[in-house]
Amino acid sequence: MPIKSCSRNNFAKTSMALLFEHRYNVDLLPFVQKDPREREAEDKYNPPFGFRKFSSKVQTLLEILPEHDLPEHLKTKTCRRCVVIGSGGILHGLGLGRALNQFDVVIRLNSAPVEGYAEHVGNKTTIRMTYPEGAPLSDFEYDSNDLFVAVLFKSVDFNWLQAMVKNETLNVPTIGVIAVVLATHLCDEVSLAGFGYDLTQPRTPLHYFNNQCMAAMNWQTMHNVTRETEFLLKLVRAGVVKDLSGGIHCEF
Repeated sequence: MPIKSCSRNNFAKTSMALLFEHRYNVDLLPFVQKDPREREAEDKYNPPFGFRKFSSKVQTLLEILPEHDLPEHLKTKTCRRCVVIGSGGILHGLGLGRALNQFDVVIRLNSAPVEGYAEHVGNKTTIRMTYPEGAPLSDFEYDSNDLFVAVLFKSVDFNWLQAMVKNETLNVPTIGVIAVVLATHLCDEVSLAGFGYDLTQPRTPLHYFNNQCMAAMNWQTMHNVTRETEFLLKLVRAGVVKDLSGGIHCEF
C-alpha cells in the first residue's frame, strides 16, 4: 500500500484547533525545552498537567539527556507525516509493515516489539514513548537513532527516574492517546494503526505480540478506554487523523 507524500502543511494542528477550539493550543511545544523563559502551563500546574514544584528536577534531567527535541533532519522538513502504531491485535495479518515504514515519523509505544512482526508493524522507529514504570529498559528494542520519550504524569515518576521505584495506580490517559495528541503537534498529517478496543469480543487478541485477550481490559482501572475510543472516533470522522487498520470503528 503506497503512501502519498505529505501535502497539507499544518493540517493536523489547524484541524485540532477547529475541532476543539480553546482546548487545543497550536503553539504548545511538544517536548519540554531547556529554556529559561517562563512556560506558563508547565510552571502553573502540578502533575499531571505541569511541572510546578519539579521544575528544577526537570531542568537537571534535560542537562543529562543527549537530545530533547526532534532530530534536525526532521525539524527542517517542510511537511511531515506521522504514524502512531498501537499494540492492537488487529494488526495481525494486515501486512502494513512496508507502508508504515514510509512515514517520516514512526511513533511506537512502550515495549511493543518489531522483531518477528515487521511484515505487519514495520521496523522503522523514530520515537518510542513509555510510562517510566511500564517496563524495564531491557525489554525495549531500540537503537541509537531512536528518540526515547518518557511520559511523566505523576509526581512519583520523578522519584522513579531517581530511585527506580514503582508508582501507585491512577486513572491516566493511555500512552496511545498521548502519542496521538503529540503527533498532531509534531506532524502535518497523522495516521494511526493498531488502535481500538472491542470489549464485546472478549476473546479477541488484545496485542499483536502476546496471548492476552480483550477481556483483560474489563479488569483494569487505570484508563477510561470508552471515553478514549469516543475521542479517537471523533478525530477519524472529522478527518483529522486516518485509521489505517480500522480498529477504532471496531472492525475486528
